[in-house]
Amino acid sequence: MDKEISNILYETNGLRVPRYVVIDGNSKKKDPDIDFPIVVKPVNGGSSVGVSIVRSKKELTKAVSHARKEDDRVMLQEYIKGGEFSCGVLEGRNGEPFALPPTEIIPQTSSFFDYRAKYKVGGSLEITPARLPGAKIKKLQDLALKAHKILGCRGMSRSDFMFKGSKFYILETNTIPGMTETSLLPQAAKAAGIEFPAFLDLMIYVGLRGS
Repeated sequence: MDKEISNILYETNGLRVPRYVVIDGNSKKKDPDIDFPIVVKPVNGGSSVGVSIVRSKKELTKAVSHARKEDDRVMLQEYIKGGEFSCGVLEGRNGEPFALPPTEIIPQTSSFFDYRAKYKVGGSLEITPARLPGAKIKKLQDLALKAHKILGCRGMSRSDFMFKGSKFYILETNTIPGMTETSLLPQAAKAAGIEFPAFLDLMIYVGLRGS
């Protein structure tokens, strides 16, 4: 869940990430060398808790304080305005990971895919498979699979991306994605022909094999 280390690994291995700077509790640097708006988020954490989109300098201090309730280290990241997508990866019974059909995310109740948009009924429109040309679907799956391998994930993962122009930017990889029947990863598995009971059986099999 360490977004700074993840970004370093992504960039080292050729994945495109939004520009960012990380500040900690001892840092005196408050103004990032990034044009507003920017995304402020705790370096460690999930479910978009502590995340804000800051559109002016006067909002920055409050947003950083909000993020620091979750982690002393805070990432200030370039805001990418574009389409939002998520792509899951599962590990097969043969030990080889494979990418699932990606999901297109359209927040309905918030300006971005925040906690409310993720968990409130009707908070987001989630379209699986995503409405992308076949070549873009393949590219997104390749990137998600690469992120999974770069981070040394096992069993499952789900990576989130923004698409702007002709480029995908990776935001982060969730190594413990939601596991309800309506969560993104099980939805994607179903789109690939893996019903929820079979999905759970696969996760149990992979977990036991790795224990």
